[in-house]
Amino acid sequence: MIGLEGGFVVTSVDDVPKGLAYAAKFDEGLFLAPSDYSKLDFLAYLNHSCDSNVARIGGLLYIAKKDIPAGGELTIDYAPLVTDVENWKLECLCGVKSCRKTITSDDWKNSAIAKKLWNEWLPYVQKKILGAS
Repeated sequence: MIGLEGGFVVTSVDDVPKGLAYAAKFDEGLFLAPSDYSKLDFLAYLNHSCDSNVARIGGLLYIAKKDIPAGGELTIDYAPLVTDVENWKLECLCGVKSCRKTITSDDWKNSAIAKKLWNEWLPYVQKKILGAS
């Protein structure tokens, strides 16, 4: 285990302080916002990689996907974190051989990405993926 998300439950990112819209979605219409924005833990600062070494499982638990050397950077694939964030897009510069170049909130609709990240999608997204098959 790398870490466990904690905080308070909100039903919209609009419910968090203005300018501090960081909140982790953990179910359809439910987000976990930090209890203290002045003391965000390291999970809030994970960078994206298309070949990430950390996975968020079930919306709350962060685990290592592979061995991470001491002092190695912790990275996560942003696609499962941004599902349903309307028009979200990131031009990826992770530089790994398998880089997708662009990460979007609709990546779950791509069957190859959906399969690769299956364990990282929230259960309601997994249901959407199965329904789209």
